Amino acid sequence: MANTTAIPQLALEVHASPELSLTLPYDIEFTLRREDDNTGRPCIVRWSPGVEAFSATGLELWRHTNRANDGSDSLVRVEVDYSSGAKLAEASPRLVVQGWESFLWELWPGGHVRFTAPLHERYHKKLVEGERYDLVWPGGEVAMWDWGTKREYVGRELRVDAGQPPLRVPAGCRVSFTAAAEAVPWPGRAACEARDGFLLANVEERQWRAQQLWQQENGAKRLEAIAERERVPSTPFLGITLECPSTVTHGHSFDVTLKVTYEGLVSDTHELELTERCIAFHTYDFQFPSGLREGFRLWRQRRPEASVSSHDDDKWDECSIPDDDAFLIADDPPVAVRVGDDVDNFVTLRRGEMWTLTKSFDWSSLPDDTVPGDIFSLVFQGTTVDWWDWWSQEHEHRDTVVKLPCWIVGPVVDPTDNGGRPRLVVPGSARRAEFTVFESN
Repeated sequence: MANTTAIPQLALEVHASPELSLTLPYDIEFTLRREDDNTGRPCIVRWSPGVEAFSATGLELWRHTNRANDGSDSLVRVEVDYSSGAKLAEASPRLVVQGWESFLWELWPGGHVRFTAPLHERYHKKLVEGERYDLVWPGGEVAMWDWGTKREYVGRELRVDAGQPPLRVPAGCRVSFTAAAEAVPWPGRAACEARDGFLLANVEERQWRAQQLWQQENGAKRLEAIAERERVPSTPFLGITLECPSTVTHGHSFDVTLKVTYEGLVSDTHELELTERCIAFHTYDFQFPSGLREGFRLWRQRRPEASVSSHDDDKWDECSIPDDDAFLIADDPPVAVRVGDDVDNFVTLRRGEMWTLTKSFDWSSLPDDTVPGDIFSLVFQGTTVDWWDWWSQEHEHRDTVVKLPCWIVGPVVDPTDNGGRPRLVVPGSARRAEFTVFESN
């Protein structure tokens, strides 16, 4: 119930790095505070970076100049096109509270919430190398709020026109940064941005640079597959097998089958122990592994007449595999899903059962200079599962709630630590899958 005699007083803070890369994600930390008052009552408010911060009424972009007559610094407003760029979240006038909504915050007197979001591309693409900028909060209002806790509001409708006055979030906070270009451009940047868009290209470039740094720090050391000894004791023992056709026709796509078998429990000696407990787990990390050592790797052996070094017939050269379009970048908040309902992204296995993933390899996944006679070796190097738990999704986890990105096929974002359970490490496939390229008829 609204209280018209006293309303919560809010304040916003923003923090970010003083240097922004023109081609990498730039994360901004938002802190929404409620002043201490004598009400002693909690309130719930909806405040989202996508709705409030990166919209036309949100953050303003200002560029520093040295054009003042006295040589001092001055600011010039940078015009931002709010009709372009990746989709923003829409401010719905009504919300039926379920209790796990992102960007619906519960604030007690003197309390605060903190969350992070990447700078939206409509701001990012306006920046110029070497220039200094300010992102300024001009002040705003919270129209959707009410007294009470989220638990008390579950099942009820929260509206922007519920009769209480909007909450004012005063102006005054800002973040300053200098835009800088990377010293060494990413060779794949243009193609990735044309295919996936600006924001996703930033994420993929960050991954590429992390891999380059790892290789620099480790010299020419090869990224070996995750080993059996890296399993964590008292976690599920998952085994990997990989299958593909023995021959692939030149210019044609082909399928690779990844089989994940739940074999039992990892012992303290990393051997297999039997257990009758079934497990539920998120399948994303098998489909789109993100670690430098994880996922599929492809190797090629050239036939002698096609090889530049024909005397080295047994040499295997690693080939790059194009990244999958595993996720999108959008400003909608994460989505809460029930593990028991999401059979597309979660699976249950009992000991001895197998889950199968079929991955289609387009011909473009192979090197451009592939010719008939080339032999390829494919291996799955292993992965680490982001969410798992004992027992089944059909029964024990029927009502277990986790949060996924708004595009759903993405990593679990809440809980971030898998509820305190140990990491589920899955070693690489014991055997490689090999195929030979044949001439098409």
